[in-house]
Order: sequence, then C-alpha cells, then structure tokens
Amino acid sequence: MKILALSCLIFIGINNSMLFGQDQLRLGPNVGLFILNSDNFKSVTNSNNFIFYYGFDASYTKENWFNKTIQLDYSFLYSKIIAPKNEVRDQIGIITGDANVDLEQQFNTIDIFTMKRWKSNFHFGYGPSFSIVSRSVLFDYLDFRDRLMSLNVGLSGIGFYEQIIDSKSPNHKAYIGFKLRYLYGLLYDKRGRDLSDYDQHFLQLSLIVGYSFIF
Repeated sequence: MKILALSCLIFIGINNSMLFGQDQLRLGPNVGLFILNSDNFKSVTNSNNFIFYYGFDASYTKENWFNKTIQLDYSFLYSKIIAPKNEVRDQIGIITGDANVDLEQQFNTIDIFTMKRWKSNFHFGYGPSFSIVSRSVLFDYLDFRDRLMSLNVGLSGIGFYEQIIDSKSPNHKAYIGFKLRYLYGLLYDKRGRDLSDYDQHFLQLSLIVGYSFIF
C-alpha cells in the first residue's frame, strides 16, 4: 500500500504544477472474471477456482500533459471461494480435514494509461500496472489465517464509451467500457515460508461503468 500511495502522491504533485489542459475524475463499480489465475492451478484451491471478482475503480485524467493525455487509475478488487472439506492444502502444509476453508484474494492496483480518443466519445489506452495482492486462506476451525502479500507488475488496456448525461450539465458524463489487465508476481512477503515452487500471474477482464466529472 505504501508503494501505491507514494505513486499517487508523486503523480498528483506533478500534475498540480501543470496548470493547463482539462482534468477529469471518474468513479464506478468494477466487476469481472479471471481469464487466468495461477492459484487455480495450485493445491491451495484444488477443484475450486477463482472465477469472478468485484470492486470499484477511481481514475484521474489530465489532458495535454507533455502533449499526452494521461489517466491514473486505482482499482480495488475482491474475490472469494469456499473450499469443500478435505480439499485444501496451504503453502504451510496444513490440511483442512473436516472443516470448510475460505480462500480470498484482494488486489489494490494502480494503472497508468496513455489515452487516445476516437470520434470524441470513445476513449482507449494502455500502460503499466502495479498491484499489491493479498491472498488469504482462512482456517475457521483453527481460528487461523494464512496471508501472503505480494507485489505484482504488468500491463493493462482500457476502452470505454462516454456520453453527456444532461445537455444542461455538459461536464457530467456516464461511461461504460472494459479493462484488460495482466499481472505477474515480482516480490513476495515470505515470512519464513519456502515459496521456491510458487509464483503468481493473473489475467483479468473487467466491465467498468460509472460517472465522470470534468473540472
């Protein structure tokens, strides 16, 4: 989280010194599915799969920033599955026995897009992504939670259609679109665990909708 917060502060600080161009804020829900989730191939999930997730997006866009339109996105995404009895073995080697186990993933992600516009209402872009991923295994019968934190990096692409809601308020718009993101685990908080045979990679496809405001 410290890395994400520092990235935001640096970006906003730079933009505050650039007093030209239009600024735009967007906020809305985010729902999607994992085209690829590496944990689905590990013993931690066995016959269960992380498929769907939900969360929200918040973005800040600035036009004419060094002759480019730059969009900074923050996303929070959450996914959860409940594993059947006797089917989960965590990295630390605990077998669930007769108890169900909750498996959770949380993504706190920053995307930095270079944006283009097509026919005024359609926007698209691409750029790097940085994500703090938390994968948790909750053993309720042991009152124990095993959590693995990691830093993931990758690439994202975005495309959305934007339309004025009310002609009397041209700065207020609604949008709908998609975001495609690939992430790869770079650093892991091992805490004494042997993760030599463990890695992370994710491919996410999101539906994004929401409200935008130009100021």
